[in-house]
Amino acid sequence: MKQEFEKFRKETGVDLVIKDGKPFYGGSLYLSGTGITALPDNLTVGGSLDLENCTGITALPDNLTVGGYLYLSGTGITGEVKVYKKLSSKAIAAISRVSNMPIFWEWNDRSYIKVDDMFTAIDSHHGNVYRVHKLNSSEQLYLVTDSENHWAHGRTLQEARADLIFKINDRDTSVYRNMSLNDTITYEEAIAAYRTITGACAAGTKDFIENRLPKPHKDKYTVQEIIALTEKEYGGKKFSEFFKK
Repeated sequence: MKQEFEKFRKETGVDLVIKDGKPFYGGSLYLSGTGITALPDNLTVGGSLDLENCTGITALPDNLTVGGYLYLSGTGITGEVKVYKKLSSKAIAAISRVSNMPIFWEWNDRSYIKVDDMFTAIDSHHGNVYRVHKLNSSEQLYLVTDSENHWAHGRTLQEARADLIFKINDRDTSVYRNMSLNDTITYEEAIAAYRTITGACAAGTKDFIENRLPKPHKDKYTVQEIIALTEKEYGGKKFSEFFKK
């Protein structure tokens, strides 16, 4: 197991621990675009596991356990992935409420917060909006909450709010079922709707917004506009078909 752990660390820069005799990672594990070629057998990931565009991954390990979402788009996996047990939506919501409770810490006249799989220093705070930064980093991030234990980070306030809406929706597509092609939604709601309906990950959505979505970004979009803009993107066909009556 030691050699397997060392190989994993070299390929990903991530250190695993042993828990109950098995490899374990407590939070969400983002490996998108890394050169990883295999995951350890019996691996447990407490949060989500993002393997998007990891072309070296051709199969999942035996007895893999993932507490959140599993992203496999762009991997080398061609066979069917079987899920042996799926938690109910109530169980997932209960786990999310407990695991995502914020932890505040005061030290040396500075305030810190651990939430949304991230430990950051608080630079300022107004209402439900925080300005924070990771330790040993000068990049400022936004952290937002709905005061109902949903939290989200983003490099911009729009990005953070879009991710927050996505988390509040909890992949419930029913809120979009009665929308027409001419209905208008905000920029943040459009991002949340696309991720909720298609299952697109945050990283892939962010790449589209930064590199292919025409600028300047509009405050509002119609459903028809979103369909046209994402026609050739991951999940574009699924998004379009969702609104076909």
